[in-house]
Amino acid sequence: MTSKSKLDMMVQIQNQIMDTNSNHIFSISQKDNTKNLYTLHIYNDSVHKFNITKNNELFFKKFTKMLFDTDKSSKKGCFNQQYNDDSSLYNDSIETLTNRYLDSEYTFILINNKCEPLSAFCINNNYIWNVCTNYIHHNKGYMRNLLGHVLKLIKYNKLKNNYPVLRLTIKKSNPIKKMLIGFYGSFGFTIENQSDDQILMINDNL
Repeated sequence: MTSKSKLDMMVQIQNQIMDTNSNHIFSISQKDNTKNLYTLHIYNDSVHKFNITKNNELFFKKFTKMLFDTDKSSKKGCFNQQYNDDSSLYNDSIETLTNRYLDSEYTFILINNKCEPLSAFCINNNYIWNVCTNYIHHNKGYMRNLLGHVLKLIKYNKLKNNYPVLRLTIKKSNPIKKMLIGFYGSFGFTIENQSDDQILMINDNL
């Protein structure tokens, strides 16, 4: 697939992702302009609601399924394992789920030139949340691309908010917790403390 210009991608984002009636601020950046990967920035510092329209419904159907799959027969979302089958989330609309995951100061979504969501995470109150890669795109380095790029933008004060310190948590019940500690460690995160059920990591060298 041929890499598109950021201008062409913004037109595509306006047509397929944005809600023109909301106060969310959209922008894009690119780690490597030779590749068809783009980081979509959604800034929502005042926690405005986002509307699903006929134009952006397909994108957010894919985005919310990546995070929480409402199909109980598949349950391929990153966070399905955190909820029981009787959770009300299985009955939520795409708009409700979208606003559940877009209520942070910043949401970053790695997309390709077809506007398909590949990886995502949020930052709120100096915490990284909702770290997720689409299950059909695991082991392709997409989260490393996304996280590394955003941390570099933070380092050079390219975002609307400054983040001199970032924290994140890893659940001790996560079967890949050792791998995650090593992954985040490669970006400068260290273990700050631990509780019975989770590990808190910090990066205070941004």
